[in-house]
Amino acid sequence: MPTPQPNQAPTPDAASVADAYAAETTQFLQQVAAESIGWLPLDSGTYLHAGAGVDAPVIEVVGLADASMAADNVVLLYW
Repeated sequence: MPTPQPNQAPTPDAASVADAYAAETTQFLQQVAAESIGWLPLDSGTYLHAGAGVDAPVIEVVGLADASMAADNVVLLYW
């Protein structure tokens, strides 16, 4: 990154802007994919899937969802 002149904010280089854009795009696509198969967003990085209705126990999962969870109530954290 070039050295900023006095009273001038540093400008980000193209590689860091591209990396930030790629990470943001990937996160957005993951959110769209989760919501399209019934996962409901609760908060940033937290989703709920109500597959078995409200009377079934909730399982907390840290990691990635998979198709075997379709009949379970699942809370997906830190995605």
